[in-house]
Amino acid sequence: MSHFTRKFWQVLGLVSLSSGCLAACQPHQEASNAKQAASATQTNTSSKKQEAGQSLSGTFQDIHGKTYKLEDLRGKKVYIKFWASWCSICLAGLKDVDALADESNQGNDVVVLSMVAPEIRNEKPLADFTKWFSGLDYTHLPVLVDQSGDFMKQLGVVAYPTSAFINSKGELVKVQLGHMDRQSVLDQLASMD
Repeated sequence: MSHFTRKFWQVLGLVSLSSGCLAACQPHQEASNAKQAASATQTNTSSKKQEAGQSLSGTFQDIHGKTYKLEDLRGKKVYIKFWASWCSICLAGLKDVDALADESNQGNDVVVLSMVAPEIRNEKPLADFTKWFSGLDYTHLPVLVDQSGDFMKQLGVVAYPTSAFINSKGELVKVQLGHMDRQSVLDQLASMD
């Protein structure tokens, strides 16, 4: 076997292996009637994708049952981190997000939230997620529930982590795919009205 042929098969094997790993690591979205019925605890006014500058509205519960209305947060800048329990990059950044949430509780003009979608994209069911999260040491970070995944779809969230920024008028400013470090989040918030 020539050197070229051997290299060709090695490269082809690596490409095949890499493709298989990527496919295996992708979350699978499943739809069920139970998830559709459970979305009754969450309301959004629009099902089309939101664009920067559009006002956002919606009512969500966190994993402990506390209700949050986006309309009630007007007058404050809002940072939302979308994440999943299986996402190692998301988990690595939770400490910073929890610290930002703690700082926002100290009376400044920023609200820091996070959001998960139980049973969507391989996320745990809500009860399992809540039990798992309660074992972690993130005591300042509200975790809102997008039971149907509709809000995430509206914002164009296609992967985790994703960050969304809402200005003090309640308008979507930016949706950023990928990890954002603490300083990048603070810089984005500082640049908003």
